[in-house]
Amino acid sequence: MVDHLLGHSDDRAHHLRRAASFEEERLHRKQRLAATFRLFSRNGFDQGLAGHVTVRDPEFPDRFWINPLSKFSGQIKVSDLQLVDRAGNILIGDKPINQAGFVIHSAIHAAHPEVIAAAHTHSTYGKAWSALGRLLDPLTQDSCAFYEDHALFDPFSGVVLEAEESRKIAEALGSKKAVVLQNHGLLTVGPTIEATAWGTSR
Repeated sequence: MVDHLLGHSDDRAHHLRRAASFEEERLHRKQRLAATFRLFSRNGFDQGLAGHVTVRDPEFPDRFWINPLSKFSGQIKVSDLQLVDRAGNILIGDKPINQAGFVIHSAIHAAHPEVIAAAHTHSTYGKAWSALGRLLDPLTQDSCAFYEDHALFDPFSGVVLEAEESRKIAEALGSKKAVVLQNHGLLTVGPTIEATAWGTSR
């Protein structure tokens, strides 16, 4: 399953499967979220405290699961994940969370109810590309997957701690599946955690 996660973006299988309960679907999403953190770490997409991935709760769509602050991505387990609401209250879990991560992801999940998962990374190549302030050119089969389906957020005004800045990011994303945050990093979204992780891995 872990090797499959980043190598397949087709979400049809997810839509065909029907969870027997909210609890089953919640565990399904949390397992894949934890696996995504480990894969991101293995591929060098994490950087210290920077970077965060979230998945919407299936029973309470105004809540989402996020990684705890200062937990090494390569060691994150299902039991480490924190459930937060749009006000930033930690409903399940006893660890602090990345405030910038919460601000960005809460705006994305609130503005785009069709988004199930979102990933923001500070990968070396992603940051380097973001410094160019331009969209991807459709020169390879991987980059073609983002043709007319990603946006550029410019300018970057520092660590995102204000609701207004995160609202602008959500607005720049629009109906697309990715946004290049100039001088900052990359952000991808999707209808499943697998599709979101695949978008980051390209």
